Amino acid sequence: MGLPEHASWVCSVAAAVYHLVSQLKGWRSFPVALQEPPTDSLAAGRAPVREACVQVAELVGWLEHAGREPHIPTFIRTMLHRVITGVARLPLVNGFARTPPVLWQMQWAPQWEAPVPPPPADWLLDRDLLHEYIYRANLLGWISRQQFEETWMALLGVLNTSPSSERETPEDEQERTAVQCLSVRCITSLLLQSLRLPQPGNPHSSSLLHQPRDKPFAFVHTRCGKRLQAVRTPVHEALLKMLKLKTNMAWGRSNIDKFCRYTDYSLGQVSVEYMCVAVGLAEDVANASSPLSSSSSSSSSQHSPPGGSAGCLRREAGLAAAGLDLRSCLHFLLDLYTQWLGPPDAIGQPLLTETIRSVVMLSDIFMESSQFDWMLSLFMDMYRHHPSEDEVLAQYLVLGIAKAAAVVGLDWDMQEKMRKFVDLGLHSPMPSTQLLSLHGLLYLLAQPGDAAAPLLPSATDYLARHLDDSTLKDSELGMLAVWALAFFLAENYPKKQDLTSRIVQASLGLCSGGEGIPQSLHLCILHGLERLLLADIVDSQDSQLVVKVCVDRVRHGKPGESLSALGVMLSALYIAQGVNKRRSQPSIEMEPANSEQRAAALERATLLFDRIKRGYPFEADLISQILPGFLGEFFPAQDILNKVIGEFLSNQQPHPQFLAAVLFKVCEGLHEGNHEELMHDWVLLSLSNFTQRSPLAMAIWSLSCCFVAVTATVWLRALFPLIRGRMGLLEEHDRELFYISALDFERQLARDQHRAQFHSVVRSVAHPDTPYAELLKRLPQPS
Repeated sequence: MGLPEHASWVCSVAAAVYHLVSQLKGWRSFPVALQEPPTDSLAAGRAPVREACVQVAELVGWLEHAGREPHIPTFIRTMLHRVITGVARLPLVNGFARTPPVLWQMQWAPQWEAPVPPPPADWLLDRDLLHEYIYRANLLGWISRQQFEETWMALLGVLNTSPSSERETPEDEQERTAVQCLSVRCITSLLLQSLRLPQPGNPHSSSLLHQPRDKPFAFVHTRCGKRLQAVRTPVHEALLKMLKLKTNMAWGRSNIDKFCRYTDYSLGQVSVEYMCVAVGLAEDVANASSPLSSSSSSSSSQHSPPGGSAGCLRREAGLAAAGLDLRSCLHFLLDLYTQWLGPPDAIGQPLLTETIRSVVMLSDIFMESSQFDWMLSLFMDMYRHHPSEDEVLAQYLVLGIAKAAAVVGLDWDMQEKMRKFVDLGLHSPMPSTQLLSLHGLLYLLAQPGDAAAPLLPSATDYLARHLDDSTLKDSELGMLAVWALAFFLAENYPKKQDLTSRIVQASLGLCSGGEGIPQSLHLCILHGLERLLLADIVDSQDSQLVVKVCVDRVRHGKPGESLSALGVMLSALYIAQGVNKRRSQPSIEMEPANSEQRAAALERATLLFDRIKRGYPFEADLISQILPGFLGEFFPAQDILNKVIGEFLSNQQPHPQFLAAVLFKVCEGLHEGNHEELMHDWVLLSLSNFTQRSPLAMAIWSLSCCFVAVTATVWLRALFPLIRGRMGLLEEHDRELFYISALDFERQLARDQHRAQFHSVVRSVAHPDTPYAELLKRLPQPS
């Protein structure tokens, strides 16, 4: 699409989207009329290109102010946002789309025959123009190394701005500082775009690298864990789809506090392990004795490379493919920051705070351990000398110190200093300071070895005071950070604190209420509980309470609550069946379900069938996907057929097409186990119930689905999707499919007694002008 020979396609797409948006919004959003170039000054065929460039620029301008049009539904605006962003990234129009519209008021005249460069640094000193340029740079990223370097140089020009005269007025100084602060934000965002994979700098089709702080579990690499993944992954993907999170995030591979904001850059974007690998300290991490729980990490390294190593390798491959020299960019920028932050009062307080914030964020992409040493030394010195009343600066300093210290390691003196820093931050009256201190504490607790031991009392004391604290309920991010810390301590330090039971009880109290807590917090708590179950941290009594709450949410909760609780419930069932309580044994294998486990599974299966009846169609579709595998793990074949056929024939079932799929998959598994005779017995036993179904079209459709499900004929089984899609229809086509499947079923009956029973049932319902009468004529007469 971006090739030069496809220019006409780009013009057509731009025109189509432009006219669609024009009809929706009802007014033109581009603020300045373009200066029309003479027709003869445009090369042959360039007039449509010029028009496409202008249209895309208008569309990007509309996106910038789209929030002012509430009459356009959100789902349409979201879709248009993605389409417009994709079109604006095409090389033919990209340079023009990145250019701020304010430039038109400055007599800017683009060269239509060449790529459009960024605005000159002198023009970017205009605050309004810089605002528009930052929006477009963040929205569209970059499409080439040259564009990245041009943007980098333009922003550096703004950063290096000096006073225009010796008699600079306070107003001019304030304006210059504001522009520099904006430029620091933009250049920070530009460099952080390199975290996007698989293509750095592409916000349209790449997502930010996220390396979670939690380790993968050994359990999911066992036979039982792999079976759990087979039923758990569809639930996870359905939840992502319902939340409209367009990401390929795997189940369990996200910080629990980041689940609903996975695609956004946020605190805890990458783990301490990732940063150690990125700066070459991975050997130190591997050699240190980690405090992390053995259930989560002990044998995961046997099955996969460390998460930090894998993430670094993917990112380095992306940077190499893009040809970016990010190392030089970081060196140059940090040298500039050193000049600003070295002498006292070298820069104003707003720019100082923005620079410190930039360093903290850029530390996610540091490439040398010396950069963390520099950050730790500089921030420690600034913390000692900064005014105590400047809480905003202090909160970033504490976070930066904790982050750097977690990577480079702590000696005893430094551990005591960090404990005091964190304590002061946690006791601050400012919620934002508490939030950043909590994340700093999480960084420190995730470091290898026993360096975090002095910090455990601070963490447990804070949790003891705030787990039930209602004052935090107004801060969603604050509550997420508190619960992330709580579950991290419970999972990774189970023997060094005694809060695990209280954490579980408090989390169940919040989840059981359901109403009144944000969805992100509800998901965070449920995923935290699931991690504790998978790590075998929770005792049997608390596990039963967790399952009880999940069952209640599946039965009565909203779709979001129901899906997340369903995942935890499935994990609890599989863990109860597969976890080997003797931890000395290295393997965890699936064992046959005992009577107690089977009774619990039967209750859960009944719950799932009930949710199919009462839930939304997408919920019924999801549950029908996981039911066959779930039933096959816990029940014998005859119990499965009894339950599935009974539910399929139920008159209260609003989604029989999904139950038909369940029956088909169940029979597929029974074929693999050579249970054909058992299936024939159950179909014959239920045959009269099938024929009594009303209306007649539903009876014929149900029988056709059933016959095709139990048949061993491969070509006939391939027709199941066609038959399933014709529910409620009784045309000639459907009648023929019924005759073919019924005759095939009759031929596969091995016993004469079974054939006689089949003939008898068909004969009893073979009323004139019905498909049964025609079927009776076609059946071979018994000898």
